[in-house]
Amino acid sequence: MAVVHKQVFNDSVHGHIELHPLLVKIVDTPEFQRLRNIKQLGAGYYVFPGASHNRFEHSIGVAHLAGKLVQRLRSCQEELRIDDKDELCVQIAGLCHDLGHGPFSHVFERLMKKLPYQWQHEGASVRMFYHLITRHGIRAEMENKYKFENQDFKFIRELINPPAPKDRAGRPDKLFLYEIVANKTTGIDVAKMDCFARDCHHLGMKCSFSHERYLMFVRVCDGHLCMRDKEARNMFNLFHTRNYLYNNIYHHPVKKAIELMIVDALFSCYEEQPDINRLHINFIEAVNNMEFYTKLTDDTFQPPLPTTSNENFQRIIERIHNRELYRCIGEKVFPSKEDAENNSQQTILETINNVNSALDTPVSEQEFHAEFITLDYGMNTSNPIKFLWFYTKDQRNIVRRMNPDQVSYLLPQRFSETKAMLFCKTENAEVIRHARDHVSHLWAPWQDEAA
Repeated sequence: MAVVHKQVFNDSVHGHIELHPLLVKIVDTPEFQRLRNIKQLGAGYYVFPGASHNRFEHSIGVAHLAGKLVQRLRSCQEELRIDDKDELCVQIAGLCHDLGHGPFSHVFERLMKKLPYQWQHEGASVRMFYHLITRHGIRAEMENKYKFENQDFKFIRELINPPAPKDRAGRPDKLFLYEIVANKTTGIDVAKMDCFARDCHHLGMKCSFSHERYLMFVRVCDGHLCMRDKEARNMFNLFHTRNYLYNNIYHHPVKKAIELMIVDALFSCYEEQPDINRLHINFIEAVNNMEFYTKLTDDTFQPPLPTTSNENFQRIIERIHNRELYRCIGEKVFPSKEDAENNSQQTILETINNVNSALDTPVSEQEFHAEFITLDYGMNTSNPIKFLWFYTKDQRNIVRRMNPDQVSYLLPQRFSETKAMLFCKTENAEVIRHARDHVSHLWAPWQDEAA
């Protein structure tokens, strides 16, 4: 095997890491460099000063972990017949899995769900990948120098945006490779591991899950990635970290307020087709044109703003920059989304009636917004441990499920809940104060004193 001279990167989470020269060529394109200007936590940087990290470094970290995992399997299980091209494909998929993210990461995806477009960032990542390697001559090098064939490109595409298991044609004889970058079976993959480790690092938090131990004990049994039985608690820590981050960071009320404002601003003017950065193209056209989509980043919403006559768009963006934000007037946790929706709608109507009777300035239902956030451990209402495969020290090739009681008797009794957050969009301080007081009365968390 020819010697490959890899390039060294000094990463804030993983330390000194090495990338294959083919990956470096991808990194050095404008399409990948674009990720430097897309915040990993969306509007989280407006709330947490340390949350300045971007999709760029996260993508490099995922490529690194994907390579480490494949190398571990190759060294410990030669019978899997993993070759150099398999390893390179998985690393490329890890590097490119987030190429399609729009401004402020998942915020843009939320906007697109409100519009009459079928769009997801995974599909956009695949389109951007093909655009990137074609435009810069990388595909030709992959075919000529590294002997990539159509099936290899299909494999990378399927790793980035996994189809149903029966439709995975890139490596039908090595389906366990599909569980590395984007695992749709158990929810455990290197993308989440880097995401949680990197977010905790930049937020100044401790991550209780150790991806180093995962990489040390991972093994393929019966066609699936499996863990040593003694690592069950470590795996549960991954799900616990996920729940903590979603509850306290990803859905922080101020962060959600700003993201809601960004979506409202763009939705208010999408029919007018604002000109992005004087490029004479709007953001809807941009998602279908990768050359222009490359220009669509968080910086799009910094001065000078996109040209539009829509005063609502301009005012909302100005409010964000001036910290005149939508206000969260109440939060409450419910056992299900249905309960949260019913209670929140009734609470909003009662609040509007109360505010209108107390103030001369009438408010409408459009001034309020209810946000519903389902918080779980990655597997809806189920204990995620039930979906994992384990092996033991003495029987390393026999796959087992584990009884959750074998992990701990201190695990939660429920694994899903829905948090309702009520926002008031008005700039009227009196309306906000009366609305907050009324909601706090309706959603008071205190129990009456026992008789």
